This record gives sequence, C-alpha cells and structure tokens, in this order.
Amino acid sequence: MFGAPYDFRYTVAAAGHPSRTGTAFFTNLKSLVERASQLNGDRPAIIVTHSYGGTLAHQFLIQQPLAWRRRFVRHFIPVAAPWGRLVLGMQALISGKNLALPFVDPEALRKEYRSLQSSLWPLPSAKVFGAAQPLVSTKRRNYSAGDVVDFLVNIGFGEGVGP
Repeated sequence: MFGAPYDFRYTVAAAGHPSRTGTAFFTNLKSLVERASQLNGDRPAIIVTHSYGGTLAHQFLIQQPLAWRRRFVRHFIPVAAPWGRLVLGMQALISGKNLALPFVDPEALRKEYRSLQSSLWPLPSAKVFGAAQPLVSTKRRNYSAGDVVDFLVNIGFGEGVGP
C-alpha cells in the first residue's frame, strides 16, 4: 500500500492554467503508480481515494494517455467523492460553518476558508443541483447553483469570481 497525500488547500488548475502544486503532485503521483506497479510484479495498481482525492485522481487519470492507464491502473475506487460538489461550501463561505465544533470560531473559519484556492472548487454544480433549485435562501434572495457568481459578489467575496 502506498500513500499520496495532497494539501487540500490547493486546487488543481483548470486546463490551460498552470499550477505548480497540481503539476508537481500529478508528476509525483504518476511516478508512484509506476513504481508501485514495478514493485508488485508489473501488475497494474488499484487506486483508492477518499473525498476530494477522488476528484483529484479523476483529473489525474483523464490527463494520462489511455495506453498508460491500461498499463498501470487496474481499478479506480473513489470513496465518497463529491462529484456534484457540495452545498456545504456555500455555507462555509457565508458563515464559516464549523460543523458544530464548539472550539472552532466560525468567523476565523470563514476567513480561512475564503483564503484557500480549493474553497471555490466544491461549490455546487448546476449540472447536478439544477440551475434554479434554491440552495441558499436569504431575506432578499434565493441562490441556486446557477447563481454562484452573484452569490460570491453578494456575500462580499467578489474576488472569488476572478481567475
């Protein structure tokens, strides 16, 4: 068994946008998978992930040539991967939702969450949640997965909209 820990604070950049952290991780992960295969009689690896790791591994795998995947990966088993993303991300950006942990200051958590590259990635996908289904309701407005840009601007986090 081999491990490939990733610093969840960083997101893997979209295609065409360089990311030193993501590129280094994927380069090292490729070497690890190849080494694991070699150390196990050239058998393909079984990649097991949890949560955000599933989406990272998926991004890694789709960037690899099909021939490489067939040679080095027997199975990909993502456990609890947030494929459709999370409503919880919207809550954390608004309030610093602390998951009912009394020793965690919600205001500090909100500030921290807004500083992470990866905090924008898990915002709900309109493809999964729909573009009109309200996910956050305020006295003035409802926000759906199709309203993410307006949501970010209206909570005072407009810098989250830009690249």
